Amino acid sequence: MDKQNLLCLSLGAYIGASLRLEIVSTYTNYFNDDIIPIDMFDNFLGSFVIGFYNDRYKIKDLSSHLAISTGFCGCLTTFSSWMLGSIKLANSEQWLNCLINIFLGFIIAYSGFKLGQNAEIEFKFLFHKKLLYLAFLKIIIFQAIFKKWNMIITALLSPFGAFLRFQISKLNHKNFPFGTLICNSLAVWIAQLLILSTLQFDTDDSKIVKSILKGFCGSLSTVSTWIKEICTMQSIELRFIYFWISLFLSLYIGLIICQSLF
Repeated sequence: MDKQNLLCLSLGAYIGASLRLEIVSTYTNYFNDDIIPIDMFDNFLGSFVIGFYNDRYKIKDLSSHLAISTGFCGCLTTFSSWMLGSIKLANSEQWLNCLINIFLGFIIAYSGFKLGQNAEIEFKFLFHKKLLYLAFLKIIIFQAIFKKWNMIITALLSPFGAFLRFQISKLNHKNFPFGTLICNSLAVWIAQLLILSTLQFDTDDSKIVKSILKGFCGSLSTVSTWIKEICTMQSIELRFIYFWISLFLSLYIGLIICQSLF
């Protein structure tokens, strides 16, 4: 990856992660229900955007594709946070609520992607890299003015997760996205270990761990790409298998980690 592509990926990741953190912060101020996925709004928005652009830049302009799809949408949406909420419900034996959480999370992201695809047919919005730099400057200035240092540190970890996801995504096969499956599962497992480790740390150390969890793990995993792959896979059988394997690996191993170490 050359410097320009890496820069576009990093800026897109920072913008996406910052927007996710703002949305989740606003959400938690008004809602406190474990049944509803905490990242439902950002997962919807990220899935809508990736459906709207639908890889239109992938061949002719890789840097724009990396900025929008891998960076912005990949870091705006997060698979790990959604699954952690489901694992929490399952670990407390709230099985019905766990299923509702999974169902709502999937339907919301799926609806966002389909709406984005339909909007792409009706509207055309050309992306320009200057918008990326402008958005980054506005966000970082806003965060600095309001002294959101924790958010800045957390968002700065997002490019590392996005870059690792990009590298692992090279394992994706044309018939089955092994790379995305590995990224999402790995992010959930690491995040679960980090959550359990915070029980043994003091306040300052817990803040650092939570920044890694939200910044790195949240960006290593992605709902937008996962939904896009499910919707665009040729085989219906493989769509079904991919969906359930993704959920099973994340939930089952996550529960084993939780019950073994807690």
